[in-house]
Amino acid sequence: MPQWPRDNEAALIAFYGEPGPQVERQLVKVVPPFVMRYDGKPIKHLLFHKKAAPALAAALEQIWQACGRDQARLDRDGVATTAGTYNPRKISGSNRWSNHAFGAALDLDAARNGFGKGKGTIPAYVIAAFDQVGFRWGGRYKGRTDPMHFEACDDGRPHPVAFADMLPMPDGDFEVYDGDAEVTARGNLIAFADIEGEHEDEAAIRDGGRDGADDRSRPTAGGFFGRARNWVTTALSSVGLGGLGALTNWEIAALVLGFVLVLGVLGFLTALWLFGKQKVADWVGRHLA
Repeated sequence: MPQWPRDNEAALIAFYGEPGPQVERQLVKVVPPFVMRYDGKPIKHLLFHKKAAPALAAALEQIWQACGRDQARLDRDGVATTAGTYNPRKISGSNRWSNHAFGAALDLDAARNGFGKGKGTIPAYVIAAFDQVGFRWGGRYKGRTDPMHFEACDDGRPHPVAFADMLPMPDGDFEVYDGDAEVTARGNLIAFADIEGEHEDEAAIRDGGRDGADDRSRPTAGGFFGRARNWVTTALSSVGLGGLGALTNWEIAALVLGFVLVLGVLGFLTALWLFGKQKVADWVGRHLA
């Protein structure tokens, strides 16, 4: 997992550069594996700092696989709606640079996940994907939360260890931002002048991929453990325990093992209560002999 700078201005500047031209020279274009929209219109790419771009690309691909490559589901979940990435601005009400100014932050589904919305409505599989690349989630802020917000910085908390079969990070070969997007600040949002009227790949994505290839030739959804984790975190989220999706692999394994052991003990005690000790002993003896 990448080692991100701590969330203070000096550490961020040392790692990403001074906001402004110095950061802009290091911005690259991350093309999402699914259709994303800004202000209701599809966008070609997300501008992100080159040091964090591979992690963002990996998280987006993990999200795409975790939802079964289902564009309609991403649309329903709000994951396909972005409120922007790079924005050379200060944090509202302060003189400190926002992490958006470093090209190291992404906002999703802002309409339902604004400041102070608690954990918001961001799906557990999205949080888990960004956890796996070490991004900090605004839904965990102390005090006023910002659940739309994911940022490539370290908040000092332990992050999950990625599963061995997690999709690999890209090699960092991204197209460099050359100013053609003409980024314009709109308050707390970011506008892209090259928003497409029609996304030329949208039909292909809905049909199973940018190249229109048969899904059988593409990676599986993170392998068995990836699919199991996605199922578990989604199920936990539905009962208000989505935060457990941030546990490490070993903690998840220990939790599952403990659950199985508890079920076994409860089953044994129930059998004793229903059938009596002698009948249970006779049954065990017959099946273990």
